[in-house]
Amino acid sequence: MSTRAGTSRVRLADVALFVLELAVYVAVAWWAYRLVDNVVLKAALALAAIAVMGLIWARYGSPHARRPVYGVARMALWLLWFGAGVAALWFAELPVLAVVLAVAFLWIFWLQLRPRR
Repeated sequence: MSTRAGTSRVRLADVALFVLELAVYVAVAWWAYRLVDNVVLKAALALAAIAVMGLIWARYGSPHARRPVYGVARMALWLLWFGAGVAALWFAELPVLAVVLAVAFLWIFWLQLRPRR
């Protein structure tokens, strides 16, 4: 992945994966927001959902995490992370978006598993 002089090249699959990671935050927040009728509780639940997902990603998913996971554990984290996003969209009654997220993730997942050139 590196070019000359130690610089690195960002692949389109890496950018797409980052965008999908952000989509999971939005999906989980939207699902949590729809759980109750009280506006204050809606906002609190949405923020709590984002915070919980953020803590999980910061602890294990981020390249700068204290205990980043690699290999099979990384694949399992991705499956659980994006599975949570798909489930959140599904239960927020947005099945089309859930399918779009699932298909996009599976495509990016496949691209990430291919050897880098």
